[in-house]
Amino acid sequence: SPEYPDEVKHMLANTLSGSLAEPKEKRHDIQNSTIDMVRQVMESLKAAAQSKLDEAETKLETTFKENEERHKSVELAAATLEERIKTADAAKSEHAKSTSARVAAKEALALAEQEQATGNASLAVAEENKKRLETSMETIYGPLKSGEVPAAEVQDGIKQIEKLGKDLGFDMSLLQTVPAAFAKAPSDRGNFDLLVLSQIEAEFEKCLATFTDE
Repeated sequence: SPEYPDEVKHMLANTLSGSLAEPKEKRHDIQNSTIDMVRQVMESLKAAAQSKLDEAETKLETTFKENEERHKSVELAAATLEERIKTADAAKSEHAKSTSARVAAKEALALAEQEQATGNASLAVAEENKKRLETSMETIYGPLKSGEVPAAEVQDGIKQIEKLGKDLGFDMSLLQTVPAAFAKAPSDRGNFDLLVLSQIEAEFEKCLATFTDE
């Protein structure tokens, strides 16, 4: 899978066949650990894939509904315009035409102001989220990864990483692996722990890129 480093994939591929070739009752602890690690990775990948599928389906459904609403709005706007034209023609009055023009201009201005306000609000939220993520990566994630956080503060840092991940919509199966990986000293982390750190960091970078695009 492209989400995992090549060395991890090679390590699993090279050791899995030998582990599975042994009858279950003859396997030693390392072989059982290898098989279990592969199972965990596959389950994590399956959950991540399902999450992406669900997200894509939700986006598709939302897009369809939005298109429907836009189509209705266009039809309503066309009907409204046609009615106004009929009213203006029937009135044969310059005053009526001027009034209609002023109303249309006012509505267009109000809509433009509303769209501008909505755009500014979305931009502010994206900027705030980006700043929060950058700060967390520098002051929490980085020190946890390098082992610079005092032992008494490690659990608090882990909780902050978990909360940030939940707020950003990270996959729950990935977040569940965070405590075990970050609680260990860098020298004590195994391949799976390093895999977890790599995945978390990739998700952070993906979110940063999204916030920047917005």
